[in-house]
Amino acid sequence: CYVYGAHSGIRCLGTLYIDGGTYEGYGHGGIYFGGPDTSSYVKNATISYTDMKVGYDDGIAGTNLAGFYIGGNSNVVAYMDNCDIFGPMEPIVIRNSGGESNNALYISNSNINEDRTRYIRNYGSTNRIYIGVGNNFAVEDTNNQTGSVVTDVDYGTLFPEY
Repeated sequence: CYVYGAHSGIRCLGTLYIDGGTYEGYGHGGIYFGGPDTSSYVKNATISYTDMKVGYDDGIAGTNLAGFYIGGNSNVVAYMDNCDIFGPMEPIVIRNSGGESNNALYISNSNINEDRTRYIRNYGSTNRIYIGVGNNFAVEDTNNQTGSVVTDVDYGTLFPEY
């Protein structure tokens, strides 16, 4: 499938299971996880920020130039495996500007923008990024190294049957 949205391709306030497809959005990128207290699973997907298309209106939010976004609430957990993620500024943002806390991204076997020096933006002392095997980036590629953990886990093996 191909999903495009002015605010985001998909804005998920609950649990989400994705296997495949392309997701693009302008305001908050291709996929915006907003929780609260949810776990979502995304594999084999292309997720990206894209320009506003003619005829669409973004009356909800401005743009953060990120492909994939966690924010809006706390205790949001996303598992990602075998994804391609693109954003003109950062492919991935985990936000804290609204007081969000205890959000986490577990990612393996994925690729993000190769032409940026700052790949992942992680705000908040309690938000975490768990960087598993097979990615094209490492801890030193994130904006907040204290919130990142390198593991030897393939998170795709943790996906539930769906």
